[in-house]
Amino acid sequence: MRTTKTLSCPNADCSDQGSSEQVIKAGKDKRGHQRYLCKQCGQGFSASKGTLFYRLRKPKKDFLEALALLVERGSMAAVARIKGIKEETVARWAEKAGQQAQAVEEILLRDFHLSQVQLNELWTYLRNKGGKGGTRRANGAGSSGRRPPLTPRAS
Repeated sequence: MRTTKTLSCPNADCSDQGSSEQVIKAGKDKRGHQRYLCKQCGQGFSASKGTLFYRLRKPKKDFLEALALLVERGSMAAVARIKGIKEETVARWAEKAGQQAQAVEEILLRDFHLSQVQLNELWTYLRNKGGKGGTRRANGAGSSGRRPPLTPRAS
């Protein structure tokens, strides 16, 4: 067996953690996914360990499409109907994606010391990016800053 160059042992107690020199291919699981083994600690693992796709029973495509539908403001019930899966599965996937996003955010912002106000301003800036016709405001005004004309309600 030869060692792999891209995977490292995920075992936190392994003395070789972070190194790929002791990781070898170790057959496939019943679904046909490649398994790996750390020769140092003896722990087996899959390539998806530590990712959003770890222990995913549905195809990655379905998982990613469901998340994309949720991002486009689809309801969990609608996504479940469209994808032909349980609503609880969609909720679990959304929770898993949220946890992963939070972990990535913590890593990316680790060295930045931002206050809550700065984070809110950053979020407001990002939320307004990509709007048509300039900056979009909560009051419905476009980039001109004028409010839309008021029209009387019909009784």
